[in-house]
Order: sequence, then structure tokens, then C-alpha cells
Amino acid sequence: PEPTAHERIRLQELPLEALYFDQQNFLAPNPATPISRGLQFLPDREAHRVALPLRILVVVATPNDKPTANMQEEKNVIQEALEKLTGPGGAVEVEFCEPTRPQLTARLQSKRFHIVHFIGHGAFDIVGDDPSPRPHLCLEDADHQSDPLDAETLQMLMLNSDVRLVVMTACSSANPKPEEEPYHARAFDGVAQRLIGGGSGVSAVVAMQFDLESEAAVTFSRIFYTNLLRPDRTLDEVVTLCRQALVGQLNAGHRA
Repeated sequence: PEPTAHERIRLQELPLEALYFDQQNFLAPNPATPISRGLQFLPDREAHRVALPLRILVVVATPNDKPTANMQEEKNVIQEALEKLTGPGGAVEVEFCEPTRPQLTARLQSKRFHIVHFIGHGAFDIVGDDPSPRPHLCLEDADHQSDPLDAETLQMLMLNSDVRLVVMTACSSANPKPEEEPYHARAFDGVAQRLIGGGSGVSAVVAMQFDLESEAAVTFSRIFYTNLLRPDRTLDEVVTLCRQALVGQLNAGHRA
């Protein structure tokens, strides 16, 4: 039967990472054919040179009103993957931030981080009294309940910082539209699109358009940070290695 309007996949929503050709298999998990998305056809800025140490701020949010997941395990694998590079005089500094709005704001204002990694829940739906669905990440309030941080506010927090890469192992963090009809996908909707398309200075975002299972998030983070500082790999190639690892762990037909 003909799919309904709600069941159709619109052009803007097609998961390009699922491109497949019989002769080449899936393209996205192949290091020879990395796939990434851009809002500019040509590079719109020079490469940002980082004076070591590379500073990473990790935010792990586990509000009590959201489903539990292996978020602490993901935190552990990040530490393990970077263990040889951290410590006194190391090339990398990793810090963890309390997942509240005041703490995140204070940390970004007090120190120049290069990478921010958010581990938690994301969504594109109605928040509070505003009837318009908004893309957001779920921080925690003082009672450990969800405190939705919308994309525009997060972009403002990144202004005048040294953050150039944002990693979000969170559902719908790259979703360009809410689930309900009749909303349409647009270029700058979604948390990831807002960050990379605005004036925050963020040059790249790693995020998930659909759901992200916790098992897949743990594997992704382990491979990502194990390979991030390899001089022979670019960022999109590192993400490709993560996809390849997920295929090996979960099989090529798995929804992750």
C-alpha cells in the first residue's frame, strides 16, 4: 500500500550514512569513503591550530525522569581511551562537569575548552508552555529532573569560547525536525545544525539524527577517542572508524 504522509521519508531526512552499492557495500563505514555533511560547499574558515594540551569537557546528564542508560560506562571508556595521553604534562586534559545549567555556563566561561562532549538525552519536541517543538538536550535541575537546554541557548553559551568540536551521543541531536506533522526539515534546525551554522565558532559537530542505543554510544566513544589524535586520520575518517566498529559489533543490518 502507498505509505501515508507520516510514513514517508522526506528528502531532507534520508540517512546518507546508509548509502549502499552492490559493488562497494555500505559507504559510510568504509575508511576509503567517509561521509559527512556540511552547510558550506567550500571551507569557510581556516583550520584552527590548537596549542597542547587539548582540553575536553565532558557533561554526563542522567535526570531521574528519563530512561536509564549506560552513560557511566561511556564516561569510563572515554577515560580509558585517553588514559595514556592524560596526566601531568600530557597532551590531553579531560574534565567532567556537573550536568546543570549554572555549572556548564560557569565552566565554559572560566576555562578555554576545545571539545565539549555531551552524554545524555536529546529530543525535538515541545518544552514547557511553548507550543512550538524545539531541539534540545536534557541537563539536570537541582532536583535531578530534566532541564531542557535548547539549541539556541547552547549556541549562545559557546560564543567567544575556544570550543571547535562538539560531540553529542544523544538521541535526535542532529534531527532537523520534530516527529509530528506538518513540520518540515530545515537547514538550521536541530542542535547540531544550529551549533555549526551560527556564530559560536564551532567548526564540527558529531551527533545523531535518530535514536542512539546506549550500547552503540559506548562503542562509538571508545573508538572515537582512541583514534581522535591519530595524525593520519581526519575527523570524518575517525567517525568512519566508529561506524566500522559498530558494524563489527552489531552486524551491518542493525538499526544503529
